[in-house]
Amino acid sequence: MKILVYGIQHSCTRLVCGLLDLNKNIKIIHLSNPSGNEKIKLNTIFERRKKNGHPIWDKIVIVTRDLNAIDHSNKNENFGINMLTFLKNDLEEYIKKNTFDENNIVYLSIESLFQHKKNILKQTFKLLGVDDKNYPYDKTGNYNPKDLNGKDYWVSVNLDIKDCNKKYYKDL
Repeated sequence: MKILVYGIQHSCTRLVCGLLDLNKNIKIIHLSNPSGNEKIKLNTIFERRKKNGHPIWDKIVIVTRDLNAIDHSNKNENFGINMLTFLKNDLEEYIKKNTFDENNIVYLSIESLFQHKKNILKQTFKLLGVDDKNYPYDKTGNYNPKDLNGKDYWVSVNLDIKDCNKKYYKDL
């Protein structure tokens, strides 16, 4: 199954890509917004992939974060637009234009993942309709997710990350 992992503003999409990629039934497509200074819409990615003959995702995992971290990120990064609003509008436009079934969208809270990793991953696999029978829940260290062609993705992931919001809170 091809899964698009989509998140905004340093939401740990790379970590989620790495964790989901460990399931041999899943192939990952990654989208983090903004990408550099560019805000890329799902419809744009969809059309590019379709035009170039690249596989389209079957389901989408939206990586969510605590609203306080998003607010801090909006202020620190100076995006000029609330990225949470951008994400919401982007999803609505994509669903409407492509008649994408909303039941194929799974929301994963990064804070919940840090607190209850195994349970949240099990629930995510269940919602995606993917077997987790041979999933290595205890894997640690660095991991290189694979792209749709089975080659190492452009990023290495530290599976031992415990929190991605500390940079926004000095007293954590």
